Amino acid sequence: ARLRGYCVKRRYTTMAKLRYINAKEAADIDAEIMGDVEGWDTHNLMELAGLSCATAIYRSFPIDRFSRPLVLCGPGMNGGDGLICSRHLFNWGYKPSVYIPKFRSDDKVLSGLKKQCDSLKIEFLSEIPSSFAQDYHFVVDGIFGFSFKGDSLRSPFDQVISKINESNLPIASIDVPSAWNVDSEEGRGKIGIREPELLISLGCPKLCAKGFKGVHFLGGRFVPPGIISKYNLNLPPF
Repeated sequence: ARLRGYCVKRRYTTMAKLRYINAKEAADIDAEIMGDVEGWDTHNLMELAGLSCATAIYRSFPIDRFSRPLVLCGPGMNGGDGLICSRHLFNWGYKPSVYIPKFRSDDKVLSGLKKQCDSLKIEFLSEIPSSFAQDYHFVVDGIFGFSFKGDSLRSPFDQVISKINESNLPIASIDVPSAWNVDSEEGRGKIGIREPELLISLGCPKLCAKGFKGVHFLGGRFVPPGIISKYNLNLPPF
């Protein structure tokens, strides 16, 4: 599969430094991309984001050793990215199982993406099994994105993140490791998921990833030149 992103750690060392953005900038950029001038919509962005994540995972977790991902999907766009990622991974031969801690059937976007996965007979879990650390090869973290705020987690997300943190499974995080302090270079803080082995930043890397030590991909070719210039993003050529 052709990589739809850019490996920051491996290939960006000789170029000018990437700019890491805060949560407000990320929200403003998304709003402008989906505004009347640029003409993108949620479906467009999520499809490219999910494909970016799947291709980075394909490169980082070879199917001959990591064929069974446990994909955790939250209630927002990160959860949608996770569902799209699951669909692509399934089509490439992986056997994902998906867990959505709080699925809302009235969310038309996520319901539609779930239906696409249902048509492929992708497994959806009602809970994380006690044997998950033995049943799966790695975790895809699509619970929370850059809009997460707060210093505590509500149920069932606190139990989910605690279980993952206590396991020894490698983690691939979508855009932002779940429940990290997006606006802090310190990153994880006290309640977030532990540092993942793989991070796929989407569009632009977030400030919390500045000290990230794992494999870091920059995915998504959806930031238009005018927005790159306006926010001085200094993105690499894909």
